[in-house]
Amino acid sequence: MKTPAELEEAVRKYQSGNREEFDKVYELSHRYLYVCIEHLVKNEDAAKDMLQETYLDITRNISQMRNPENFLSWAAAIARRRCYAYFNKADKWILSNEGEDGEEFIASVADDEAFIPESILQDMEKRRLIREIIDGLSDMQRLCVIAYYYQERKQEEIAEELGIPVNTVKSHLNRAKAKIKQEVLALEKEKDTKLYTLAPFMLLFFAEEAEACVAVPMSEELKETARENSAKEEGEGGSSKFGSLVKISMKAKILIGATAVIVAAAVIGVIIFRSPDVAQEPEEQAQIQTQEAQAESDEEMQTETGGEIAEAEAAEEEEEYGELAISGKYDQMGLGRDGVIVVCSGDKWGLVTYEDQVIVPIEYDFACTAPNNDGQTFFGREGDFKVFDREGNEIFQTDKPIKAVSDGIVLWTQVSEDDIYHFGYVKLDGTTLFESDGADYSGQAGAVGFNEGYAFSSNGNRGTEYRISLDGTTDDVFEEREVLRHPELLQEQAVSSDIVVSVTSSDFNYYYPIGACYEGYYVDRGIDYFEDTSGQFYVYNAQGTEQYWLKMESVAQRAEYPYNWGSGDLSWNIGAFYHNGNYCYSNKTKMAVSVSYGGESKSYLLDTAKLERREEGNGRIQTFLTDEAVLAEGDFVGIADTAYWLYQKEGQWGYIDQDGKVVRMFDEAAQFYNGKAMVIEDGYAFFIDEDMSPGEWKIPAQSVRGYGEVFAVTTEDGQKCYLAE
Repeated sequence: MKTPAELEEAVRKYQSGNREEFDKVYELSHRYLYVCIEHLVKNEDAAKDMLQETYLDITRNISQMRNPENFLSWAAAIARRRCYAYFNKADKWILSNEGEDGEEFIASVADDEAFIPESILQDMEKRRLIREIIDGLSDMQRLCVIAYYYQERKQEEIAEELGIPVNTVKSHLNRAKAKIKQEVLALEKEKDTKLYTLAPFMLLFFAEEAEACVAVPMSEELKETARENSAKEEGEGGSSKFGSLVKISMKAKILIGATAVIVAAAVIGVIIFRSPDVAQEPEEQAQIQTQEAQAESDEEMQTETGGEIAEAEAAEEEEEYGELAISGKYDQMGLGRDGVIVVCSGDKWGLVTYEDQVIVPIEYDFACTAPNNDGQTFFGREGDFKVFDREGNEIFQTDKPIKAVSDGIVLWTQVSEDDIYHFGYVKLDGTTLFESDGADYSGQAGAVGFNEGYAFSSNGNRGTEYRISLDGTTDDVFEEREVLRHPELLQEQAVSSDIVVSVTSSDFNYYYPIGACYEGYYVDRGIDYFEDTSGQFYVYNAQGTEQYWLKMESVAQRAEYPYNWGSGDLSWNIGAFYHNGNYCYSNKTKMAVSVSYGGESKSYLLDTAKLERREEGNGRIQTFLTDEAVLAEGDFVGIADTAYWLYQKEGQWGYIDQDGKVVRMFDEAAQFYNGKAMVIEDGYAFFIDEDMSPGEWKIPAQSVRGYGEVFAVTTEDGQKCYLAE
């Protein structure tokens, strides 16, 4: 994006020390940046806060920008890095391959393909629909699309600014273009309008968005900081300090400083220095003056290079600590465990060591997230799925898609052409443990892998759920629960062991399991078959003696969001964690739940065992969130198989214990693994233990993320990976 001449002039004046010009810089540029940020984070309040933070960064770093004519591109890069750090923490990341539901992925969509109707821009309703299409892209897709088309950055520049491989940027752009094309073609078909190319459309669309954007007031903090920074720089040398400062090496600075001293001494020459007691000869005067000038020069050089020295020391310490060879090598990573990690490069998956030695070739379309407790992983492509051990030896193969491998059992799931859901449990030696009978409905049945000796699957047709043991024994757990809910049936069973328990249709349980058993509990979901079962989740214990019912309607009420089933305005998410080859959605009876409405979201840690159930006059049972059941509230609440869980509130990241109590907050934080975590405070990343005690090693960092026992730090030089000390 070219910087307008009026804005460029204001930037130059502000760089030269005219502090009042910052107001004009903000006025002429903030709409452009705000539209970019708001479309990325999709949250008006968060976007406004991030806009102010972006300009705070601009005031702190304006002296380093040498080309005012490129101000908008430079400022946009700062905003992108802010958004990228936000995405790293705000998103629930699941390792999966786009299109694994059978939809073909369009590998490349050329920019000159004509598919965007320019006339859409003249129709407010159509513009609203296009805005929804763009907002419907993933976070990284939106970031790359806006940077590439609206901010006119090259793919290599985007990759460098975000510290990610260029192939990752290309992949996000291709997927975004394919999705936009698919959505817009459907929209265009209704109106039969002439089509134009993507690039000019994006420029026109966002330009009009910026034009229509309501001004965002500058915060008082930003006003004060802008003036303080300007005054500070002006006092240190005015325009000579702004804009034209070129980085030079320490040796060069020393040489320049020494030369300046010699020249100064030669010029000063005969200036007389008089001590109260002793008169100096001209030679002594020159020597003293030279020493004083040298001292002043050294002090100034030390001040100017203090940051560089600290960075150099940190870099030396970083090198001594040992950066992993996988740093910055891959587009995506799974969870590292016992020296190996699942990785993706160019949309292909494989397994490597931390030394970047390939264990399983990086050639598969699908992958698990991490090795299970036995060190086994699975990978696959259409019609060919395999399980490998930790040395990369193939130990199982099937033509059916694998969903999980754990406790020596492989779970495969498959939806047939007639939309029937099939699944089966097979031992690693090929012996079938359990297989569905073909009468299960897609979307109304499900299956989860083994953990703690049990797996669970359901048959949506008959409203039946099975608990499967490692020895192949199957129990109808719904039937067991009916007996528990109807004590009179226990008496009938006592009379005759042959009596089959039968229940009325009103007692049917239309649920299916979504999470594996963990700490004796697992999570079921209400099937979207009846209106009153949507948005319901159930926490069961494996024996069927406990049942806790969570309705999303009650969570929405707690968040003060309207609940209109089927409207699409309200959405929710259940937090999950990966454990022993499976996803788990509860830790005992506790769940992490977030609800979103109108661009805003709220997250909660809930103890479902403390929910209140009341029967209304019409016989309908309602559940309510009591204060006792809500253990924590925040912008993000995580859940894991660790002592402390990730937590965000009011812009800070930190940890809560399993009772929801805040333990410690930082600027950034990553999930604990094996008693260690990495955090950022005051611009430096370092490790902490469960006592929140910091390690001695640290590194300058912009963001941090945990990949199991591997922790990735985003720095100015890109992504760097480390193991906890």
